[in-house]
Amino acid sequence: MEQKTRQLHRISVSEAAKALDMCADSVRYMVKKGTLPIGKAMEGRGRTTYYLYREFLEDYMEGRQK
Repeated sequence: MEQKTRQLHRISVSEAAKALDMCADSVRYMVKKGTLPIGKAMEGRGRTTYYLYREFLEDYMEGRQK
């Protein structure tokens, strides 16, 4: 069975915050805690890097509206 992979497009924390109508700190907190499934937070070298994806955000927002 052939499995199709979907290309993901990264977005910034500020882009996600604007789309969700919340502050960037809330997005960071929720992604880090795992309550906002639009990407992941990777800690290292004294800082956290956020990998957020437009497709995951769209899926989340679509599910939230149902």
